[in-house]
Amino acid sequence: MDWDGPYDLGDGVDWLNNRHFAFSTADSTIPPVFTDLDCDTVEIEVGMPLERRAIAIPGNVGTMVTGSSVCPSIVNYASTTSSIGQATEIISTLTPNMDEVGLHAITYHAHDNAVIPHTSTWTTYVRVLASTVGVRDAPPGQDPVLNPNPADDAVDLRFPGHAPSRIEVTALDGSVVRSLAPDMGSDHIHLDINGLRAGVYMIRTFGPEGIGTARLVHTGPR
Repeated sequence: MDWDGPYDLGDGVDWLNNRHFAFSTADSTIPPVFTDLDCDTVEIEVGMPLERRAIAIPGNVGTMVTGSSVCPSIVNYASTTSSIGQATEIISTLTPNMDEVGLHAITYHAHDNAVIPHTSTWTTYVRVLASTVGVRDAPPGQDPVLNPNPADDAVDLRFPGHAPSRIEVTALDGSVVRSLAPDMGSDHIHLDINGLRAGVYMIRTFGPEGIGTARLVHTGPR
């Protein structure tokens, strides 16, 4: 067996041939393992709510995991935990203010109930940006119109005023999952949302009238 890398260039390496690897979870010293993690750093503007999620599973058979998270540099920060079987789900929510522009660390802790407890730590970062300079919220009636909504694979965006120069699709965690520039002479655009997880997204348009927003519910493939 050889691995030729992402560009399929032959490297002549075949050291996996006639070999095998074995992993054991019988070692009782394995700490909890974080999973279901997104990117290490997200960007968010002042006043925009953000939700981040992490799950920690047991490293050892028969143990239970509890968790917590902290972000001391964000005033409006909250952390909630819930059990999922033997694992724990940690959800962080925050809404930064203007004094908190800059980079902030959210630290997650997970603990098991083994005879000798084990602890794992994972850190993620949030970069708070000042509101877009010189750009205002679009006046009433200038937000994009979505059809259909909810949608499963695509949605048609119509612009009541001038076509925006940029469109962003943002997930609840603040990450931009789609970014595109429509034809300036068009009053609508067809947005493909295949490949996105089912959930709620925010559509933001940046144009002469200001920043327009609309809420999109993605139901996922049928």
